[in-house]
Amino acid sequence: MADNVKKLRLHEIRIDGLSYTVDNATILHDLSVTLPADRFVGLIGPNGCGKSTLLKHLYRVLPVQQGVIYFDDVPISAISLGEAAQCIGVMGQFHAVQFDFTVWQVAMMGRTPYKKHFDEDTEEDYRIAAEALRRVGMWEKAERSFLSLSGGEQQRVMLARVLTQEPTYLILDEPTNHLDITYQFELLSLVKDLDIGVIAALHDLNLAAMFCDEVVVMEKGRVVTMGPPNAVLTENLIQRIYGVPSVVSRHSEGYPMIRYERPSHGPA
Repeated sequence: MADNVKKLRLHEIRIDGLSYTVDNATILHDLSVTLPADRFVGLIGPNGCGKSTLLKHLYRVLPVQQGVIYFDDVPISAISLGEAAQCIGVMGQFHAVQFDFTVWQVAMMGRTPYKKHFDEDTEEDYRIAAEALRRVGMWEKAERSFLSLSGGEQQRVMLARVLTQEPTYLILDEPTNHLDITYQFELLSLVKDLDIGVIAALHDLNLAAMFCDEVVVMEKGRVVTMGPPNAVLTENLIQRIYGVPSVVSRHSEGYPMIRYERPSHGPA
């Protein structure tokens, strides 16, 4: 990393009165919440509750229509896109790589925020990208076509691209969708070991319980509650938010384990 680059390191993200409407449908309703930015935070809730919409505001794909988002005490609008790109890594469930790049080329894309026009790659860039590929177990496939990889391998390469970016904060938008159990655990374990702030939209409550320090529960565009998984992931909450009966027990390491019960009635 260049010596003259000052990395933005977040401690908290404060959202005040965030609302978002598209095609006359309100997706976020006057949402206010303060998120710790130095821990692994899980964002959970049923489909359509606004998880992805909220995250897209944080990484500035969607404009703020109403309300304010603060990174620490600085409004997000006052932070340049370049500075934000150097500190915030983003990884989703779908890949924007449409051309036949190699694994190495995809990893090197993570250095883009540090480049000016026509800047050449440096030895430091090469070192950082190689280290990232080794960390995710994809160094041996560096010359392979990205499009030839399995879904789990592609996600590991996309994580390597994010690591090459050297972020201090990571946003994950449903990154484990379409991955089998092995790759789900592998991906979240890699992310957990990064020791940086993370916010991740997750569908699997057991994964959220296992990996997250805090969980934020959303419903119909609002935050319902937040806190440690042990305090939040209760049978009553799961029934209320998802409409599914469950039994919540405790793993020997202390995190909740959720076993769902088949409803006694059929579909409505």
